[in-house]
Amino acid sequence: VCSSDLMKQQGIYVLENPNGHCYVGQTIDLKTRISKYRNFNCKEQPKIYNSLLKHGFENHKLTFIPIEDDSRLNICETLTIIQYNSFLDRIKLFLGRRKQSHEGKTPYRKN
Repeated sequence: VCSSDLMKQQGIYVLENPNGHCYVGQTIDLKTRISKYRNFNCKEQPKIYNSLLKHGFENHKLTFIPIEDDSRLNICETLTIIQYNSFLDRIKLFLGRRKQSHEGKTPYRKN
């Protein structure tokens, strides 16, 4: 996941800790998201934050699935959560989806 081209992409990521627990998320800026996790700037995500503090970012395995079509991010994230049995953040299946703006601009989600 070090390729500079890959770092600019949007898509679905899976962060797996040494115990095999997975966190699945979506991002429109992988480079910023990775930087956020490396710097422990994710206190609003307590399960992943605690895992990063306990094991260190370098001991987590990162898998990235590029998704070019914004409109497919939510469904791809949900399917990936199901695939990985990642229910660390169960509420994510129901809430926390990207919001579509009314002007047809790029959808957003809090990074």
